[in-house]
Amino acid sequence: MQYTVVDGVCDKTTAERKVLRKILGPVKRDDGTWRTRKNREIQELVAEPYCNIIGVTKSHRLRWFGLLLRMGEDRAAKRAYVGRPAGRRQVSVDFVEKWPVMNSNDLAFILISYLMFVLKIGPMIMEKRAPLQLRGILIAYNMSKIINSGILTYKFFFYIVDKGLFPKKCNHDEVTLHVSLV
Repeated sequence: MQYTVVDGVCDKTTAERKVLRKILGPVKRDDGTWRTRKNREIQELVAEPYCNIIGVTKSHRLRWFGLLLRMGEDRAAKRAYVGRPAGRRQVSVDFVEKWPVMNSNDLAFILISYLMFVLKIGPMIMEKRAPLQLRGILIAYNMSKIINSGILTYKFFFYIVDKGLFPKKCNHDEVTLHVSLV
C-alpha cells in the first residue's frame, strides 16, 4: 500500500480513506451518474472504533500474539511460533557418511592424490616417453559426436513437424504407459 507523503510526513489516514473508499464504493446521484464518496461521508459510514484501519489491524495482531503466548505447548500454532513443529522426523543422513568418499578425510585424500599425480608423478613418468598420438582417435570421436548430433537433430525436427512444437495431447504407447505405472 502506498501512503501519501507530504513534507516528509506519511499521511496514513489518506491511505486508509482510499481503501475505505474502494470498499464502500461510489454513490449514485439523482440523475443516475456516479461519484466517489467524500471524506465526511466515509467518516459517517464507518463506525468509530474501525475508523483507523492500521490501528485496528495492529490491535488484532497484538490480541492474537497474546492468545498465542497463553496457548498450551501442544497446540500447533504455539509449536510453529516457538519453532518446534511436530510431524514426521527429518530423515537422518548418517548412513551416507559411511559411503566411500563421503567422509571429508577421504575427499581430502583423493584431492591430494590427484594433485600429486598431475603435478609430480605424471610428469616424472612421462619425462622420458614420447607423447601419445591421439589425433586420429580424437578425429574419430568428434566425427561420431557430429553424426550423433545430426541424427538427434533430424529426429527432433521431424517430431516437431509431425506433433508440433507444443503437442496438445500426450500419446503413450502401452509399453511406455506400463513402465510409467510400475
